[in-house]
Amino acid sequence: MNSRSTQRFIGLFVALVASILVLVALPSKRRDRDEPIARAAESVSEAAPPVFELQDGWWVLPRHGVRMQLPPGWEPREHQSRPYAYRDLTASLAGNLNVLSLPNVFNRDLAAIAEENRASLEAAEALELISLEECCLGGDLPALRIDYGGAPRGEELHFAAIVFLYRQSQVVITAAATAEQWPAIADDVRVSFESIELLAPQ
Repeated sequence: MNSRSTQRFIGLFVALVASILVLVALPSKRRDRDEPIARAAESVSEAAPPVFELQDGWWVLPRHGVRMQLPPGWEPREHQSRPYAYRDLTASLAGNLNVLSLPNVFNRDLAAIAEENRASLEAAEALELISLEECCLGGDLPALRIDYGGAPRGEELHFAAIVFLYRQSQVVITAAATAEQWPAIADDVRVSFESIELLAPQ
């Protein structure tokens, strides 16, 4: 596999992983829903940043260098050391957010990542590219917004992802819902994405 093919494979891998995370991260029924959300970080080593924090209404993601406002009523949770948020804990595909960080293996810039994701999604059988556009987070961090859809496990889904570079990683914040539910959350997701801000350097 040559370098270009490898990069396209990684782009498709990122999209597929983000999609699969949506499907497998169902809220734990064993967790008491009245349990304080702060307990989500209790198992994290003291030396490592927490998976997420809630600070003055912000969903703070220290491992990914940003904070954001969640859509009204959405509840944050931790699953396998990754941050998620759900519109309805009993129906994850009514609307959810997940955050994924992967190494930027080839040290690509955002333009290269945009092309890679476009080519990969256009070539994918299970997913279909809807739109890809440049945006800016917090006024000064270049990013991509990628909307795509598909039925990776039979049900038609809509995904919207914000992609940006943080340190040596590619960070992907993905919102997802069934195609039927998406119109009900689209505006809230847009506002949430537009609220994303860089954290102050530690």
